Amino acid sequence: MRELQFNWWLFFILLVLTGIGLLIKWFDEHKDEGDRKKFLKKEVALAIIGFVLSIFSAVFVELGFGGFDVWPALIVFVLIAVTVVFVVLTNKKDLKKKIALTLVGLMLGTFVSAASGLVMTRNEENIQIVREGIGVGVVGPPVIHNLSDLNFDSIDISTISTSSTNVTLSPTTGVPFIEYALPNNTTLSVSATNGILSVGENRASSITISRGQAFINLHLPEKQYNSIRVDTMSGAITSNMLTHSLYLKTMSGNINATNVLNVLSIDTMSGTANVAFSSNSNGGNISIDSMSGNVTIDLPDNYGFNLDYNVSSGDIDYTVSGQIFRIDNNGSRASHAGSRMYTISHKSSSGNLSLI
Repeated sequence: MRELQFNWWLFFILLVLTGIGLLIKWFDEHKDEGDRKKFLKKEVALAIIGFVLSIFSAVFVELGFGGFDVWPALIVFVLIAVTVVFVVLTNKKDLKKKIALTLVGLMLGTFVSAASGLVMTRNEENIQIVREGIGVGVVGPPVIHNLSDLNFDSIDISTISTSSTNVTLSPTTGVPFIEYALPNNTTLSVSATNGILSVGENRASSITISRGQAFINLHLPEKQYNSIRVDTMSGAITSNMLTHSLYLKTMSGNINATNVLNVLSIDTMSGTANVAFSSNSNGGNISIDSMSGNVTIDLPDNYGFNLDYNVSSGDIDYTVSGQIFRIDNNGSRASHAGSRMYTISHKSSSGNLSLI
């Protein structure tokens, strides 16, 4: 199953700009307070219509047009459906004005719909769509999956749950296993191919609103791994495994990791990240992409760095022998000499970066 995601933020920006322009124009033409109250009442009704139709059209498109690219078809269908309903239910006078109101209502309804966590999946290998419609995935009791029969030295974890799935990786000297709790319409797939342990979620419903705290806890053999990759929507990520390379991506969940040897990549929108390199690390490469989350990197003694950065308002500092040095965020490059050198790329809008 592959999740079909639409860039909601880009869609919101376009709709918001359209809506603001229409609102300014309309309020300028209708300065009477009574007209404005009528306008706001219509907007509430349109928001409800937009919300209901966005759900209905998702099911309609998923069940009836599985061979098409789903999201573009869904958006076109919602736009047409809302416009038709609005025009049919009202007088055809001032059609342009009504279409303008419809666009604003669609913006509000789509925003509420997206914020409720609606996600669609399609089976790529079979064009037939799973017909379960809209479901509420309540997180079930924990399940244990034994890993003793699998051989691997790299790990790849990807979660798609609309509830935030927390992912934890920790070493064990006993039998390796996975303990997980997922929405009751979501299953976990576990496999090992070419030395890579792949862990992923498979959702049965076409559209799912998940409730409850989902988690995946991996208790792994205590050894050095080639690479660990975790990609989750908004869940927290915790890793205490010794690994050469660590790649972490989450939308808003917090990141806590230790025992990185050489390569670190962090991609987060608003979650905080605290990552510590192993004391045996002799340098490496670090990539950080954070919109507003604060990032702290704990480096071994005698570290040095070559930093390329692009920040809007976030602070950058590093600590040497207990003394904190601030880097001018109006620049683009900075460096500090040390016996263990790290090449760092940092991109952020308002998040802070601290090297300690």
